[in-house]
Amino acid sequence: SGRTDENGMIIIEELRFGKYYILEKEAPEGYVLNTEKMYFEVLKDGEIIKSNMKDKKISGTLEFTKTDVSTSQPLPNTLIEIYNDKDELIFSGRTDENGQIIIKELEYGKYYILEKEAPIGYVLNTEKMYFEIKEDGEIVKSTMLNKKITSTLKIHKLDENNKSLQGVNIGIYNLDGTLINSLLTDENGEIVKETVFEGK
Repeated sequence: SGRTDENGMIIIEELRFGKYYILEKEAPEGYVLNTEKMYFEVLKDGEIIKSNMKDKKISGTLEFTKTDVSTSQPLPNTLIEIYNDKDELIFSGRTDENGQIIIKELEYGKYYILEKEAPIGYVLNTEKMYFEIKEDGEIVKSTMLNKKITSTLKIHKLDENNKSLQGVNIGIYNLDGTLINSLLTDENGEIVKETVFEGK
């Protein structure tokens, strides 16, 4: 029993004539344990037997989804970047029509996701979203939320004598002429309405 050195080697001297096998008992961090027995045989005096055992790196899959914070609807065309724990960029891309990005064969380690460009009409989410690949074949599901851009519309309706007018119907339209909302002024002649930016 022993551990490999900094070169990944173990040298065992003066093995007697006979058949043997090597069995890995603990894999290096980030690698899958190799459970196969590796057989070898000592047949001649002074014989040097070289044996190589290979380990597979742990890798997994990220299933990332971008959704609206209020409706849980998927948000396509969001530009995101993924960085490793050394702040090195390893991926840049946009969510598909389902608001998803799927990345396979991500190696063992810690990562974070950053939104670089929000969909039209949404506030950019500047928080880092951390995740980790720890087990081989692991699927990490991650959802990042965005909220719509909103503003507050304030209207004060006055007559020619600067008297507030109650009950005046005010229409709000898109640039293409579509009526979005119809509102009435209150007893102070005012309308205060939170509106959602629609990107039009």
